[in-house]
Amino acid sequence: MKRLITLLVMALASIQAFPSNSITSRNALEFTSTYAVVPVMANLQGVTGSFFATRVVLMNPTTSPYPIEVSLFGVGGFVTKTTINMAAGQMRTYDNFLGEVFSFTGAGTVKFESQRISGGSSNFQFVVASEVWTTSSNGRYGTTVPTNFIEASNSDAYSAGIKVDAITRSNIGCFNDSSLSNVVEAAIFDFSNNLVTTITLTLDPNSWKQVAIPNAVSSGYVRFRRSQPAFCYAVVVDNTTNDGNFIPAAEFTP
Repeated sequence: MKRLITLLVMALASIQAFPSNSITSRNALEFTSTYAVVPVMANLQGVTGSFFATRVVLMNPTTSPYPIEVSLFGVGGFVTKTTINMAAGQMRTYDNFLGEVFSFTGAGTVKFESQRISGGSSNFQFVVASEVWTTSSNGRYGTTVPTNFIEASNSDAYSAGIKVDAITRSNIGCFNDSSLSNVVEAAIFDFSNNLVTTITLTLDPNSWKQVAIPNAVSSGYVRFRRSQPAFCYAVVVDNTTNDGNFIPAAEFTP
């Protein structure tokens, strides 16, 4: 009997411990939040003649109304901010978020905050979904941009699946989520782990920057090394359709 009780206690302990361990490893995209960063939005002319805009869906799944402070950051740092008031259970949809909310032409990073503002609360959770989209003679094409619901760090991070050739281009970008200057070393490797080139992004405080990878590479990857916390990513784009694949940098801490 004592052995049976011991086994039951051990089993219950393992069940209790499992959710705690599993939650820490779950993708932050599975949660609503009071804080979110969309690493890039666009409202501008593209290099191939297409025009890029950003569709955003913002939802309040709670039974309380509350404000969300929305801040825009560009190549020079902070640009502007505004407040979006959400009714209980409300969903707002914007086909061109930067144009409709900020009357802004260009590209940058957008941050959403409903807790660490005046009158904010940990209960004011929301959902954000975004897509950079364009149209061409072949139809409408969109690139889903994952939302970050956790704070940035300066650990090494990797974007895998880079391709640059006659029909495909790849861009890399970062948002410096700190009040200090940030130097990001983006090393591009091929599928055999050979270094192709290194791109250095020097970012002003709270600024965003995106550049093209100039060298041909197939099935490669980017290693980002940041001096300060930053959100980094890569985008692989078809030159004909502008259909894109957004690759957020996955952090690695040995």
